[in-house]
Amino acid sequence: MSNVQKVKGFSRQHLANSLTNKKFQLILFPTEQCNFRCVYCYEDFEIGKMPNWLVEATKTLIRNKIPKLEFLSLSWFGGEPLLAKDILFDIAEYSLSLAEKYGCKLTGDLTTNGFLLDIKTLTRLVELKQNSFQISIDGDKESHDKTRLTRSGRGSFDKIWTRLLDAANTDLGFSITLRVHVTDLNHESVLKFCERYDQTLQKDNRFNLLFQAITNLGGDNQKVITDLTSKNPPFI
Repeated sequence: MSNVQKVKGFSRQHLANSLTNKKFQLILFPTEQCNFRCVYCYEDFEIGKMPNWLVEATKTLIRNKIPKLEFLSLSWFGGEPLLAKDILFDIAEYSLSLAEKYGCKLTGDLTTNGFLLDIKTLTRLVELKQNSFQISIDGDKESHDKTRLTRSGRGSFDKIWTRLLDAANTDLGFSITLRVHVTDLNHESVLKFCERYDQTLQKDNRFNLLFQAITNLGGDNQKVITDLTSKNPPFI
């Protein structure tokens, strides 16, 4: 029997680390707007950009916390966080200046659809230590373009794939996890995407794959989620 006691699956060391005043993770939603309309999305897109008073309050929180920190982590979600690059850059730049002043290690990660992750944006994010990304892919083009649609109703695969190849052709320091969504409808397409990945990005250790089943997170698209997760449903 292990001599490490656990509480609901977490060791006491893990719990102690989560309570330390040396590390601080801040989860930020610079906007809940999105340039995508994924068919299974639970968002209602009613909330826009983070208001200025909240941006300033966030900076105040960071300014008050960082003198005693060894590690500060910023996690960016949405909506699509890159629709509010001005806010993201503003807070990240402010955090980096304070981190350098107080000798604190700054890290950052974005959950993004990747559509707006051009080289100029990627370069700036890497400079700001916001260089870890999770991007969802719903199989290869024919499958992905049926479920991950832009706000105008168009497929998004080609643009995202171009962004990934462009990133691979740089020497920038980043980490991109491709979250590959698996449904009862796209098994063959996922295999096809894996072949594409193996031929292009697999040898680049800045990229990795994470396979995840579509899950029901609520919202107004219950029927679509059921179709995607039921055996042999009618195709969308």
